[in-house]
Amino acid sequence: MRFEKTRVQGILDEAIKASEADETEVIFNATESSLTRFSENRIHQNVMELNAGVIVRAAVGKRVGVANTNIIDGEGIKDVVRQAVEVARAQGEKEDYYGLPEPKPVEEVNVFDPKTAECDPGARASSVGKVISAAKSSDMKAAGSFRTSESVLAVANSKGVMTFHPYTGAQLVTVVDSGISTGYGEGSGWKVDDVDIEGLAEDAVRRAEMSKNPQDIEPGKYDVVLEHYCLSDVIRWMAFVVFDTKDVLEGRSLLSKRMGDKIMGDNITISDDGLSPNGISIPFDFEGMPKEKVEMVKNGVATELLYDTTTSRQANKPNNGHALPPGYSGGPIPLDIFIEPGDSDIETMINSMERGLYITRFHYINGYVEPMQAVFTGMTRDGTFWVEDGKIAYPVKNLRWTQSMLSAFSNVKMISKERRLFGSADEISICTPAMYVKDFEFTGSTEH
Repeated sequence: MRFEKTRVQGILDEAIKASEADETEVIFNATESSLTRFSENRIHQNVMELNAGVIVRAAVGKRVGVANTNIIDGEGIKDVVRQAVEVARAQGEKEDYYGLPEPKPVEEVNVFDPKTAECDPGARASSVGKVISAAKSSDMKAAGSFRTSESVLAVANSKGVMTFHPYTGAQLVTVVDSGISTGYGEGSGWKVDDVDIEGLAEDAVRRAEMSKNPQDIEPGKYDVVLEHYCLSDVIRWMAFVVFDTKDVLEGRSLLSKRMGDKIMGDNITISDDGLSPNGISIPFDFEGMPKEKVEMVKNGVATELLYDTTTSRQANKPNNGHALPPGYSGGPIPLDIFIEPGDSDIETMINSMERGLYITRFHYINGYVEPMQAVFTGMTRDGTFWVEDGKIAYPVKNLRWTQSMLSAFSNVKMISKERRLFGSADEISICTPAMYVKDFEFTGSTEH
């Protein structure tokens, strides 16, 4: 590991000692990311990026300043601390600044895999070769990327907080193109071996083959089987539109007046769990506070919100460890999202459907159509199929949908046992099953 614990904590200590502020918080984040890109069945780029940076939040009374740098030698650290203090002194008082938190014990979560951290261009090329081979065998062309990374996040403050967490990640994304149809594959994990390269490639090729010569269907309400990809994109939008705590407290979220209400079906439980080894987890937030598992929706009921130091004081609730970096304008949002699985599978869902659609993937989602009702719109992509009498009958042309997500999650007939992980700890990671949803509304169609 390039940034060992003692080195990182030395940087944090140096920053805090250099500060003249009443209170000082320092965040260290470093990622060494390697990427192999491919297109037209060829690898065309191997890149590696190392980015390490420090964010300093300094408070002089209730005046708060933030500065950041990626110069992490001695002078760079002193300079960024000085800038944060100067910014603080130039600010007006921040009424909703409640001070930095006191230290609390943080549970360790092991999501660091040495094999992933040491994955070299040859190993990534071997994996990409499997995707290209699968595409070539069906006279198709594959494009995409395979990324592996090694990261460290650490937080310290002048009240004694000192945390450190290393983690790794791997992600494959591919589109396979037959010339008249496409198929998609994506998978993530904190272990490179958890990304099913061959399975994702085979699925993408199979869907591209199945998608040839799509037929027209009329817009309307249809039962749908939504693959994991569809749900991951929807839930990522919901993190911002529905579950942002600042929006809830300020009356700009549908949850502002609906906490404790039934908003989804009994079979829907959505959690944020930064302690799960099944995600790409970080066990503390950007204030160094321990993350707690929060069930935002439990059996369809809007149950809990995510809190940091500020929002917990505003709502008079315990801080459950969900602060985002200083300078982020929104409130706490879920970063480690899990949807509880069911007891079904995609094949069973399709077999049980009299008439409807099997949808691989969404894109061009817009979650701001009617935020207070969670009405989203989007398109289908990379494989949409008509189902009749429990069998996939033929591919159909892509459709535009406009749908309340509360209505959709209230009409879930079946949920798969299998869940898939998408995203990374650097953004939002989502572990989601597939679902059979009744009466999903499609409002338009395309020419292809």
